[in-house]
Amino acid sequence: MARRGRKIAYLSVVLGLMVLVAAVFVSRDSLLEEYYLHCLRSADEGTRLRAVEALADQPSPCAIPVLIRLLQEEKREGVRFWASEGMPDMQMAPVAYSLYRIGNVALTKIFEAERAEEERMFKAGGNVHWSCDEFLGILTEIRRALEKPGQLVKKMSYARR
Repeated sequence: MARRGRKIAYLSVVLGLMVLVAAVFVSRDSLLEEYYLHCLRSADEGTRLRAVEALADQPSPCAIPVLIRLLQEEKREGVRFWASEGMPDMQMAPVAYSLYRIGNVALTKIFEAERAEEERMFKAGGNVHWSCDEFLGILTEIRRALEKPGQLVKKMSYARR
């Protein structure tokens, strides 16, 4: 009888481990996403930038508001233009580029953030203005790039600014 009980206990442990491994395998993308969202709050810039890139690699609607907030907070973000072969091309700083890479899924949230920033500016001073180095201008250029496929968009590092 004791032998049978021991066998049942071993089988239960093995079955439990198999279920645990299967659960981790199935939910690994959401676990990674939560990990990278947590890394965005790191004091280490390298950790934050790796997390920004990783979140763009596996586009997630949950990451969009967090990336928009980070875009607003990071003062080194910006968009640059240049012409190659007669076509205007664009370079974006890391957070802006990640939002661009997430794609059309981000358009609604970007548009909402644009409207909110315009409203904030209007209430603050009555003037709505933007440049490619300010939050509103960066959002606008990301949206325009997403709405106009075919434009060459590259990532630039903070060091090159």
